[in-house]
Amino acid sequence: MKIEKDRYIRFTFTFTNEDGETVYQSDPEASPWYIHGHGLIMPVLEEKLAGHEEGDRFTFDLTPEQSFGSHYENLLFEAEKSQLPSDLDMELGCGVEIEMQSGDRMLAYIVEIKDETVILDGNHPLAGMDLTCTLNVEEVREPSEEEKLELNRYQSQRQQEGLYTMEFGPEDPNEEASSEAGCGCGCSCSSAPVIPQAIQTPKDDKGDTK
Repeated sequence: MKIEKDRYIRFTFTFTNEDGETVYQSDPEASPWYIHGHGLIMPVLEEKLAGHEEGDRFTFDLTPEQSFGSHYENLLFEAEKSQLPSDLDMELGCGVEIEMQSGDRMLAYIVEIKDETVILDGNHPLAGMDLTCTLNVEEVREPSEEEKLELNRYQSQRQQEGLYTMEFGPEDPNEEASSEAGCGCGCSCSSAPVIPQAIQTPKDDKGDTK
């Protein structure tokens, strides 16, 4: 059975960088699944999966624009350490959800630690990288009625909250943000983050945010 619209797909993926190092991969004990043709995963992955069958394994290269986006300097913020939660692990790569002055929220990562401040990066950690993706098609079948209902629930939630099943890079922030203000995340918020309400994003044993 080939992958086409409205079919249930379960798969695994691995992203490697130009040095062949694994930088991002699916949980081998909990393969991601989706129903094809509804924009539930990264567009490039859905495009590449179309037409394949259960058991297929294939590899392809991705530019930053196809995957996690370019790296934008106006998504870098400097914040006082005193603004961060007291229980935050002050480590490079630690993810923090910050609230902007407009009330919008975005995820940023600690990329530099100074004496009194830290540099936060609102880009995805893999932004700006040329990557190679390997996909393994684990299962292809017709979805159950329960899975169809789950799709409908998720689509409704996504419309209300702008959620995505798999994360990917931001659009070019310069298209949305004015020269006077703008965090570069495609919203109308001011550039200064309001850190006190930040929420620490836990990391797994590989250092990846969950």
